[in-house]
Amino acid sequence: LRSERTPLCEEVLDLALPVLQSGLEHFDAGGGWPEGATYGEYGARYAILAHEALAAAGLVQRQPQAMNGVSRHWRFQRAMVGPSGMVFNAGDSLATAQRSPVAGWFARRDSDREAAAWQWEIPGKPHAFDLVWYNSPPEVKSVNGSPQRQIFDAGYAVLRQGRSYLAARSGRNSTNHAHLDLGSFVLEID
Repeated sequence: LRSERTPLCEEVLDLALPVLQSGLEHFDAGGGWPEGATYGEYGARYAILAHEALAAAGLVQRQPQAMNGVSRHWRFQRAMVGPSGMVFNAGDSLATAQRSPVAGWFARRDSDREAAAWQWEIPGKPHAFDLVWYNSPPEVKSVNGSPQRQIFDAGYAVLRQGRSYLAARSGRNSTNHAHLDLGSFVLEID
């Protein structure tokens, strides 16, 4: 289609890429997303698919540039899942984890062993894209028993040690899907 209608395709890209780039600016440096794990996964998924489609079409120069926050988003996804497998329910996010169909992309992008481990540990049903960005099961687990503290500029803080988990929400009430949930928290112990 692009070879047959090059001007139209270029115009669509000219209009779409600034919007995509603007959306990517909502990912913080650690991969956090203000609207929570569910909406962050949607944003990461579509950004990654657009990024890869443009690369496959030979349009590397047209790819979105702000992919660093996206490439770290798996860390936010992992932080938002408590030991019970339930997700920190920010706003109207789902409380049960849904497997990210682009989970393997994160590990492939940076050759990150922890991301590869998360691809195997992430709750939810396997997805066909697991085969596209397949990573062999690693020997290391993505979360170990040592205490972990994670703070995301997107408005979340997580403390985890073994099967104890505390996650809290801050930020701005003007965030889409926030539903005045600032100050809400999740505490799981065993």
